[in-house]
Amino acid sequence: MARLYTPWYDKLLWYLNIFFALLLAASYTAPYIKASSATLPAFMGLLFPYLAITNMLLVAFWLVRLKNRFLLSLVLLVAGYGHLSRIVQFNSRNEYPASEAIRVLSVNVKSLGLNGPEFQTRDAAKVFDFLREGVYDVYCFQEFFHTDRKDFSPLDSFLALTDTEYDHIEFPVLFRNNKFGIATFSRYPIVDQGLVEIETRGTNLCIYTDLKIGNRTVRVYNVHLESLHFSKEEMEFLTGEDDEWSLEGIEKAEGVIARMSNAFHNRAEQSDILRAHMLNCPYPMIVCGDFNATPVSHTYHTIANGMKDAFKERGKGFGFTFNGPIPMLRIDYILYSEPLQLEFFQIIDAAISDHHPQEAYFIVPERDNYN
Repeated sequence: MARLYTPWYDKLLWYLNIFFALLLAASYTAPYIKASSATLPAFMGLLFPYLAITNMLLVAFWLVRLKNRFLLSLVLLVAGYGHLSRIVQFNSRNEYPASEAIRVLSVNVKSLGLNGPEFQTRDAAKVFDFLREGVYDVYCFQEFFHTDRKDFSPLDSFLALTDTEYDHIEFPVLFRNNKFGIATFSRYPIVDQGLVEIETRGTNLCIYTDLKIGNRTVRVYNVHLESLHFSKEEMEFLTGEDDEWSLEGIEKAEGVIARMSNAFHNRAEQSDILRAHMLNCPYPMIVCGDFNATPVSHTYHTIANGMKDAFKERGKGFGFTFNGPIPMLRIDYILYSEPLQLEFFQIIDAAISDHHPQEAYFIVPERDNYN
């Protein structure tokens, strides 16, 4: 009997399928391997959404061709469902809950779009217009900005628009009468506050704020972990705007890889410190912020261990939060612990910065033998 002829492109695609399947499998190791031990898994974890989509397309291709080669990618995708569920969810859309829910907003406001030597805040109007549209009880802002200029006071605007009585603000960076940091605003009294002593760089830091809500104390962590700090030239290279291959291009690629490796390592250390702080917390917790890490990462796995992910519990659709030039990234989170009950969550489609805002509504049960 004559052997069935296999087209050359089938063979090529099959070899590519094996290659991308192996990369997908490698990405699954990222949450469990610290960057100080090996950085390659961290890079693979960052690529997880793209690898998952590639393998889905390959499954569809082999199914159309009626070949059982689709099983390789399908088995790996099923094995990685836990990771997939952190970037896409099919929960039914729930309505806004009753008024007794605690309303929480978290967003990286990117210093209000601060740009250029004149310190023009090109996104301030968009941020303030957005705040006028919603009412929340707790606001967590990363990359918060204030200036001592007489003609413009961002802090006064935030206080007026949030209509909050209490705030916890840290400004680690001061430059030409401009202040950069992180801020938590609350309608509930603050009974304690402080810094989590992670090694900070620029506006990357973590604060905690203990709020008195009813007869309970609830701790809110506001988190902004290590950023990549790409230069303009490196970002253009990364996004393909500068696609010229030359010695200079190779140097840019090396610079990008070095910055990413350093950020992976620093975030791993920061997440370990934050996790240790959380383990000593006697209260129910809400963790809001910009982790600068995907759900398939050691950073997320460390912080989210034992916590509930608001997107996973109540989100719908894709969970991508980054609104910048690199698509399909979820790097912003709202996590919480029991006995808090999540009533509503959504990622808001509002282009007020390079991050989408997130909102979550919680019921805080009355204390009953629980701090």
